[in-house]
Amino acid sequence: MQNRKKSSKLITLCVIVFVVVLSVGIGVSRAERSFPPFSMQGVNLSDLQSDEIVREVARLVRASEDNIFALSNSTQLWVSGDFDWCSHQTIEVNFTKSTRAGNRVYYCQLRIFPEKDSNFFVTQPLRTEPFAEQYLLRDFLDALRYTAGICPWTDGKSAR
Repeated sequence: MQNRKKSSKLITLCVIVFVVVLSVGIGVSRAERSFPPFSMQGVNLSDLQSDEIVREVARLVRASEDNIFALSNSTQLWVSGDFDWCSHQTIEVNFTKSTRAGNRVYYCQLRIFPEKDSNFFVTQPLRTEPFAEQYLLRDFLDALRYTAGICPWTDGKSAR
């Protein structure tokens, strides 16, 4: 009878360990698949591909492209006099999603790493309150791209 109790305890313990390992594995796998880095060509501000970036961000966060905004007062980008990225950059983004409880606002960051192959990354979204001053992400990126073609800045200036 004691062998049976030991066997059932061992089987129960093995099942619990298996379920925990499987749960952690699935959780990690989903996190990695949800927000993988994506790559665009070019290291210059004028090379920004606004439509593709917005489309990819919308896909990753599962939001409409027309509901993704750049936060104007908290985004600062450093570029050279030739408008090459000086180092990694961050564009703060918020977006809205319709839920059963109404529209919800979320915040995440679009991080730009020009020195790496996968040079764009979207952070995990967090729920937030609406921001007062914001621009459609597509319009914000287009403005940055077009500014690079007409503004004669010197090295190390900030595009804000």
